[in-house]
Amino acid sequence: MLSLMSDASITKEHAEFAMRLSIVTALYNSAPYVEAFYNRMTAVARKLTRDYEIIFVNDGSPDESLDRAVSLYKRDKRVRIIDLSRNFGHHKAIMTGVSMARGDLIFLLDSDLEEDPELLLQFSREMKATKSDVVYGVQQKHGGAILSAWVRGHSIVCSMSSLITHCQRT
Repeated sequence: MLSLMSDASITKEHAEFAMRLSIVTALYNSAPYVEAFYNRMTAVARKLTRDYEIIFVNDGSPDESLDRAVSLYKRDKRVRIIDLSRNFGHHKAIMTGVSMARGDLIFLLDSDLEEDPELLLQFSREMKATKSDVVYGVQQKHGGAILSAWVRGHSIVCSMSSLITHCQRT
């Protein structure tokens, strides 16, 4: 586990990450979490850069997830919404979001807040320290499902599933 730092030191340490950042998440029965996810993700992203976007991919959610994301878009133009015509599944939703991301760096995280949005800070530190193109986390509590990824540019995209099953150059 990476150690945590104070907000002031995180901001200084990550000052070089002053490029566009895309945060991608899928929505499916996510209405209770959308606002809190947005608030926490925005607070974290601002510690790294002012040039970011949050992409919500509505995966045919039957609840009010899309309406809540649209409400955020009306307040903040850094919010982007992709509304899929039906439920295609988490993997396709995330990959659709990645394909539409404009960021030099892409962070993938589920919107249900089961994992902390603040992981973005740890992932960016790890990417910087190791000069990696891809940094990912493995969830320890739920049998090893990949929970999030941090991707530099669009040079490599890895799928999220119970195992890393596919990586491709784009």
